[in-house]
Amino acid sequence: MRTVLPLAGLVLLVSACSDPEPAPPPPPASDPAATADQPAPAPAPTEPPATLLHEYSCADGLMFDVVYHDQQATLHINEQRFDLHQQPSASGALYSDERWSLFTKGERAMLSADDLSHECAVRTAKTLNQADQLPAMPGGADG
Repeated sequence: MRTVLPLAGLVLLVSACSDPEPAPPPPPASDPAATADQPAPAPAPTEPPATLLHEYSCADGLMFDVVYHDQQATLHINEQRFDLHQQPSASGALYSDERWSLFTKGERAMLSADDLSHECAVRTAKTLNQADQLPAMPGGADG
């Protein structure tokens, strides 16, 4: 009996120190059953397109402002406002209406109307938020 008791204690000690059975690995990500129980991630909130105000000055002294917003450009020139729509362009951005054509690439711009073209550059550029006021156009004439 004396040898059985120490042997039983040794068996209990060894079994207590052994590692428990490992948990099964998680299912692979490509397993449809693994993702069926998980909720789909919430879509990321989309922000409205930015509204940008660029002030341009041209080599011939002409100055104008353009407000860019969602594939549209509002040209403010000579106390008038013209709504230009984005057109397909291989490079840069092109906006036009029946009279005006504005081509921009980086900090450079080419404004054309009535067979005249003006080479221009951005003087200032800023992002407008909803609280910002757009440039006031005296006379209120639209295109």
